[in-house]
Amino acid sequence: MVAHSYQISQNELNLIKYAEAENVPSSTLTTILTYTATADTYISLITCSGQDYAKFELYIDTILIATKRTGPKRNTEWNYSNPLLLSAGSILDIKVTHYYTGDLSKFEAALYASN
Repeated sequence: MVAHSYQISQNELNLIKYAEAENVPSSTLTTILTYTATADTYISLITCSGQDYAKFELYIDTILIATKRTGPKRNTEWNYSNPLLLSAGSILDIKVTHYYTGDLSKFEAALYASN
């Protein structure tokens, strides 16, 4: 598995982290993205996608707080109209599991904060 990370900015939201996980085996919970808040951060949007149907899980400080599953579109998001507060020092993880037996798949996730 190879993971890549990029940090860039966008218009109304700041893209604070983008990451990919490649060669993810089936039925294996795999971390796509990890972000440690250096200051209080208000998360407005999290996007996830991948090559296969999958279950995406959102953890804060090792506690599972949300789960999404993808269907034919293979994209999903958590869109917070009231931003999610990630306190300084907290760790956010996005993990994925897919069940396409024998397939090594690629998945992506992006984390956006409010300005």
